Amino acid sequence: MNAPHRIWITAPFFAFSIGVLVLKSAWSSLLIYHFLLLFPLVIYRDRLCIFRLFRGFSWIAFLLHVIFSVVGYILLTELAMANSVKIPPLESVGLGFCIYFLLVNPVFEEIFWRDLYAKKNLGLSLEDMMFGLFHGIILYPFLKIIDIVIGVVLLSIIAWFWRRIRWKTSGLAIPWLSHFFADAMLVFVCIKLASSN
Repeated sequence: MNAPHRIWITAPFFAFSIGVLVLKSAWSSLLIYHFLLLFPLVIYRDRLCIFRLFRGFSWIAFLLHVIFSVVGYILLTELAMANSVKIPPLESVGLGFCIYFLLVNPVFEEIFWRDLYAKKNLGLSLEDMMFGLFHGIILYPFLKIIDIVIGVVLLSIIAWFWRRIRWKTSGLAIPWLSHFFADAMLVFVCIKLASSN
């Protein structure tokens, strides 16, 4: 089958523009996003292998990601508190959202961004940049423009790094776990910020 059409990488922009900017709902954003990702995942299912999620595991990489997540949590919490970032209370999204976000989102995103749209090129790809860029919409209600730009650049580099790991290990285990820990770190930062508001 042909390579997936690039139109699908615009799905996050559509989903989060509606969910974050119009509906102002984290649940709506995530559910619309995952619903839209289902289409290319079903259409191009013959290109995908769910077992890639479990290939390429490394205990060293796992431990490094745990350490980076703890350090990231400390740094992001301090930075956000110093900049008076306001996060709505956790009750506004609920525990169910956090569980869904942590267990489902990394799987969807890694299969979509690092498997379906995986490219072997060494440089930053359009997909890496789009991954970083759509997070700018998510960050928009909470951060200053300069912080959003920094976040987008960092997330594009992280996307590139996860994609490189996917090709080096022939699997998604490390990017998936890394993504899980990154999302968990963000959930805990949000919990900390929401409780301090």
